[in-house]
This record gives sequence, structure tokens and C-alpha cells, in this order.
Amino acid sequence: MKICRYIGVVVFGAFLLSLLPHAAGNDKKEPAKASAAEIEKLVKDLGSKNEKTANNAIESLEKIGQLAAGDLFDVVHEKKDSKMRSNAILTLGLIRQKAAKEKDDAATEVIEDVLLRQLRDPDGEIVNAAAGALTGNMPRSKRAIPELIAILRSDDKPYLARAAASVGLQNFGPEAAVAIPVLLECLQHKVEHKIHVEGKTALERAEKYRQAFLTSKKYVEGERAGLCRVFRAIGPKDARVVSAMSKILKNRTEHPLLRGGAAHFLVESATDAGQAALPDIVDALVETGEKKKDFPFSILRNILISALGHVKLTHKEVTLLVAVAVNPDEAVDTRELAVRTLTSAGKVSHAAWLPLYQVLQDEGLQPGTPRIDIVIALGKIDPPPDEDRAALAKALKLTFDRILRDRNDPDLAAEMAESLKKIEKR
Repeated sequence: MKICRYIGVVVFGAFLLSLLPHAAGNDKKEPAKASAAEIEKLVKDLGSKNEKTANNAIESLEKIGQLAAGDLFDVVHEKKDSKMRSNAILTLGLIRQKAAKEKDDAATEVIEDVLLRQLRDPDGEIVNAAAGALTGNMPRSKRAIPELIAILRSDDKPYLARAAASVGLQNFGPEAAVAIPVLLECLQHKVEHKIHVEGKTALERAEKYRQAFLTSKKYVEGERAGLCRVFRAIGPKDARVVSAMSKILKNRTEHPLLRGGAAHFLVESATDAGQAALPDIVDALVETGEKKKDFPFSILRNILISALGHVKLTHKEVTLLVAVAVNPDEAVDTRELAVRTLTSAGKVSHAAWLPLYQVLQDEGLQPGTPRIDIVIALGKIDPPPDEDRAALAKALKLTFDRILRDRNDPDLAAEMAESLKKIEKR
């Protein structure tokens, strides 16, 4: 077996790991036995273009455990093949995870030292693999947090490295709250850039775009919106974050995807702030009505409608949602979200019952109608209190029967039967 050539004290630790399997107690599963030649073959398979072969090698090397660490260290430090290195890093992460669970602090530290150094690699693929190896599974290495923060602070890291750092911090939850100041700096001051590529075919352009996106050292369009997910994990109640998100939601000059991320943060993470943001969410929703078919405003529109499902609504918001739900000029997914939000709004949504019923009457057989969502809503939303329930149930059954005569849809028929039962019981 090759001896690991790694700088400093790690050399000696890695060399011992490569030669001596951990002395497991009786309560620990013995590692799989393998010869030096077998390990060398498996390590070589990590670079296979056949995904099944590479995955089998990872699984086998994980079972062999620390006996294979030296060879894996050699791959990480000496090979130029990004795929082979990445798979070696992922395998070391699995071996580290087992060592940490077994309280083998010496082995855990040696492997973590190697993985932490990979977080400083200029190759985003390597950083991505190392971040996953250190933070993707429990127990996570808290030693990675400063390195992940350093990646976000740097102006010289590719998008893939920044994304890996963000997800890594997100995995820690509130334990990574120390990263909030740097994340806020990125959220508020990084400038996003659009990527433009040329190519003879759509496939060629798509591949060029993917490569340019992953390797971009500038922030790419929509990247800051992804930070909102990190904030939801590490600082859902942090006053600094809540204040920043509230300002972003109100700011019409901010990117629509970022405003959507801010709205999502406020209603899901900070309950009081989410309710306080209701007027701003409504204003933004009205604003998107003028550009509802234009990306990314169409995405923002859907996010805002979904956000309304997390706060207490008044008749004003119900009226706005009904207007979206019944409008055939809206996108199908937008109408569906509006109906679902009305369905979850409680008693205040009773004013939506008759308009939704009318949609089934007028559009029940037309493509693009959110039929099944409306059927479910009519069973869950209380009709207006002054309406005759028996008469409504009878009229609704006639409408359902008419639709089913032209549509052989067992799922729709089942939801119709369920909704009729609920109405008849009221």
C-alpha cells in the first residue's frame, strides 16, 4: 500500500490509519477485510465513468474503513481527476462519520484535517464534495463553520463553492448563527450578474451556460435569493435578519426572486413579522399583476400567493385571491396556488365558495382549469352562511355529474364524492 505523502503531523496519523484498522470494541462492527491490491483497485474505480462502478467502490471502501484512508488521502492530494478526488473525499466523509459516531477522536481529527484543507481548493467540485463530507451527515464537523464563512467572504470563489458553503451552514441550523453578519453582507451588498453565452445549438448553449454558472466568481442572477433559505435555518428569529428581509420585500428595485425569498422567510420563520408584512405582501402581489406572465415576476407572484397561506387573512386578501383563482388569464399553477391558499384560510374564505363554484360551472371542461383543487376547496370551505346548503349540494352534484360524463377521471370523481359528503353534513 502506498504511504500517504501529506505535510506535517497528518503524515504520521494518516500513515497509521492506512496500516492499522481501528481497534474496535466488542460492540462495534468489524471493518471489512481487504488486501492492498483490492483497495488499490477500488480506489481506481472511484474515477470510473460508470456511475454504478464508482458508487460500488465508494460503498466498498466505506466498509473497509480506516484501512483505506491512506490510499484515499493520496488520491485527494495527488490526483488531478476532479471526479476521482470528489469521490475519494465523499468516501472519507463516510469513514469520518463512522469514526465520530464511535468516539474515535484521533481518527476523526486526522480525516477532518484533510477534508478541511479541501474547502480551500480552487475547484468548486472539490469544495462541494468536502462541504458535503463534513456537514452532510450527522455528526457534522463544527470545525468546518469558519472555513465555510471564509468561502462566502472571499471574492475569488466560484459559484459552486459558495453554494456548497451556504448549504453547509444551513445544515448546522442555529449552531452556525456566527455566520449571520457575513451572510447579511452578501445579501445586502453583492451585485448579481446575468450570464450570456453563445452556441450553435441549444444543447451547446445549455452546457456553456451550466459551466459559466458553476464557475462564476461573480454572484449570479438569483443567488442572493438562495441565502434566504440559509437564514431560515440559522437565524429564523434574528432581529437583524428580520429587519433586512422586511426592507427587501418593500423594495421594488430588488430582484423579484430575492423579494420572494424575503416574503417566504418572514411568513415561515418569524411569525409576528410575517403577519406584520401582510400589507407589503399584498402590495407586491398587486404589483406583479401587471407582469404576471413575465419571468421572474411570475415566480414572485406564486411565492407571494403561497406566503399568504401562512398568515391570518382578512376579507381584503380573500377578495384578491378569488380574483386570481377565477381569472382564466392567469397561469394554471398560479390559479391552483390561489385556490389552495383560500382552502387553508379558514372561515374568512367563505366568500370564495360561490365564485369557485361558478368557475366549475363555466370552465369545468376546459383545459387549464384547476378542477381538482376547486373541488377539494368546495368541500373544505364553508359556503356563505345565508345560502341554502341543501340547494347548493344539489346544484353542485349536477355540475359534478356533467363534468364526469365527459371526463373519465377516478381521482376527480373520488374528490367530488368526498366534497359532496362534507357539504351535505353541514
